[in-house]
Amino acid sequence: MEIISLILNVIFGGTLIGALVTLVTLKSQVRKSKAEAEAKILENWQTYIGDPLKKEIKSLRNEVSKFRKAVDKISGCIYADDCPVRNELQNTAGDTTDNQP
Repeated sequence: MEIISLILNVIFGGTLIGALVTLVTLKSQVRKSKAEAEAKILENWQTYIGDPLKKEIKSLRNEVSKFRKAVDKISGCIYADDCPVRNELQNTAGDTTDNQP
């Protein structure tokens, strides 16, 4: 391989071999840079988007669980017939609009 490289170096003045070596080296550097950039993007996404979303989902699940437990207890209340919470839930059961203040 060295003999071929030496002959090509003499014939072409080293520019062809140098250019090929540079091209191969640059390709590997570009691949490495892309892989590092993708890893950094994934890490940032996990830190700033993924983890906060997981925490928010966990919080929402806990709140829904508490709400379900409270609603399940309505029927056992002595004031269940006149319960304003139950009446409001029944009135808005079919309403899907946002009724927040």
